Amino acid sequence: MIEKKSQENNFFIDYNIELIANLYFEGDKTRLAEFFYNNINSLETIEKVDVLLENNFPLLFLFKLLSKRMTEASGIVDLIKLSSDKKLQDLVSEIPKEHWNVFDDFYLKNKESFRNFFLSELKILNLEEEIIKKKLFSTNKTNIASEFGVDIKTLNKWLNILFNDRFKGVRKIYYDDYIEIFKALFLAKGEKLDFSKNINIYRKRLSKGLKHRKKDIVKYTNEGSSLDVSTLLKIQKEELSKNNYYLFTDVFPYSITKLLVEELGDEMEF
Repeated sequence: MIEKKSQENNFFIDYNIELIANLYFEGDKTRLAEFFYNNINSLETIEKVDVLLENNFPLLFLFKLLSKRMTEASGIVDLIKLSSDKKLQDLVSEIPKEHWNVFDDFYLKNKESFRNFFLSELKILNLEEEIIKKKLFSTNKTNIASEFGVDIKTLNKWLNILFNDRFKGVRKIYYDDYIEIFKALFLAKGEKLDFSKNINIYRKRLSKGLKHRKKDIVKYTNEGSSLDVSTLLKIQKEELSKNNYYLFTDVFPYSITKLLVEELGDEMEF
């Protein structure tokens, strides 16, 4: 076990040394060694190391911080929130373009080594992609319900109306099924999950909440109305009395809320 851990540490040390040397010392590992020797007191604690990295090697500090945030993330919602992380945004803006170019070249040169190392560590070097996904990622209904801010009972209603009995009694949910569930709840009909193009839309959607009640639909469809909420709810109930999506629960994901709003002749602006 100790030998394996030592091999793992050596792998990362070797590549980090090479990357830092290429980024900040024009590939000169001797100058890099001298730098760390002169700053040996800055390596005594994790906090001091973070300060050293942020002040001297911001790209590495960005990756370290991003890795920590992603490790703490429990689902796609947390990843969308990461895009609004002020600390990460500030770090990205401070890194010069030439450093990104050096990193890109370094990654392209070594990506096969990284891939083989991780797959061999996980003992999945010769397995198919689908099996790899299952080994690397799984979640459950409790986590998904928490991600959308509802209880298990409500989530099961959503899954039942959208997927029939497909997830009935399912305990572990693997990568592809999780992505499919997330898209079915979070996206509008026909909308594709595309972070590069739609991240601002997703942020706005998150800011409005991931669950919507019938009172919210009243708000989305009756702006400026002089009628009170209880009257508008009665009208809404009559107009949607034959809609199965409306009848099965009182709390809806975005995807169903949008369909109901459109059936009422209005549009959601997020």
